[in-house]
Amino acid sequence: MQTLTPKQKQSLQLAASGLCHKGTAREMGCSPHTVRRHWEQARERLESKSMVHAVAIAISRGIIAPLCLLLSIVQVIGLGTTQTETPVRQPVRTSVRLVRTTRVGRKYVAGIKA
Repeated sequence: MQTLTPKQKQSLQLAASGLCHKGTAREMGCSPHTVRRHWEQARERLESKSMVHAVAIAISRGIIAPLCLLLSIVQVIGLGTTQTETPVRQPVRTSVRLVRTTRVGRKYVAGIKA
């Protein structure tokens, strides 16, 4: 069994917290392609078939702390925080309707009645 590099461990931790490759790249300060490469190499070293399997193996082997995963789940669910709900704005109905389209040369021009 090969050990994971620090960057591979960090990328797995961020994946376990629910970030996609772009979000993980933003956090690590590298490109999304580099993060995908870290994930692929970590999966190969852990002999897993998917990222979920790799995270599960990393937690079971003690590579990723379960507390880190628990805190990220709490953060995603929003337990222990008071969040104010923002009202959803309803779309404004307009009274514009299409009267007819006419062809001018090669283009079609729409006649709109307000």
